[in-house]
Amino acid sequence: MAFNFFIRKKDTPEVVEPPKKKNLVDADLLLRKIELMYGNSYSVAKHKTGKGEPRGYCRALRDIQEMIRDMKDTEVVG
Repeated sequence: MAFNFFIRKKDTPEVVEPPKKKNLVDADLLLRKIELMYGNSYSVAKHKTGKGEPRGYCRALRDIQEMIRDMKDTEVVG
């Protein structure tokens, strides 16, 4: 009876560092995307008087836009 023995090298895991994420955000691009979301994807609730009142998520988008503009003015965002 013949025995076949295979000698394997011990697998050493290679340490691979994940690529570093860029913390910079293009504020103009982000503002443009929010404008497109607001204009296309989200609707505006209308009152009986015909006046438009943005719904909750639209108000949130507007708040986010204001925060981004403030950050852009203080040069926190690139």
